[in-house]
Amino acid sequence: MTPSRPSTLLSTYLVLGTDPDQLEVLRHSGIDHHGVPVQPFEDAAGDWPLRCCLVDSRSGEMLAIVGWSPFPWNGAYRMSGPVVIHADGCPTAPNGLLPPAFEERRQILRCYDGSHLQIYDLAVLVEPGDGLGAALDSIFDDPRVELVQSFNVLAGCWSFTAARH
Repeated sequence: MTPSRPSTLLSTYLVLGTDPDQLEVLRHSGIDHHGVPVQPFEDAAGDWPLRCCLVDSRSGEMLAIVGWSPFPWNGAYRMSGPVVIHADGCPTAPNGLLPPAFEERRQILRCYDGSHLQIYDLAVLVEPGDGLGAALDSIFDDPRVELVQSFNVLAGCWSFTAARH
């Protein structure tokens, strides 16, 4: 097990959830990125991994599962899938740091260069406790990397974006 170096605002990247401007449009229109109406529901048990504020939900919160594309560009690698968000707004915003809960989740990291092409030789599977933060630090040591998309291994859905800053 490789210890994780904590990501800080002094690092070369920021950890981001859903784009706040796109999320506001989605909430206002009630239509997700797939053109499907948003259907809010009350969270009965908690622990949904939320992509808007990068925390786990709490029982009683209003949530929605929406079709979402985390990619800031159009192109062959752009994909979308289901993510869970707060239906009416987030109590907190992501702070740019890697949330500790992700260290305990299996993640696939896919890396992209400034031309929006995937850098296949840097893609990595990170197991719980293997040091997700350290893996991201190592990836961003490569000057080709502009963006990393993290995906949940079992569900296949997008978890977060790490962007060079």
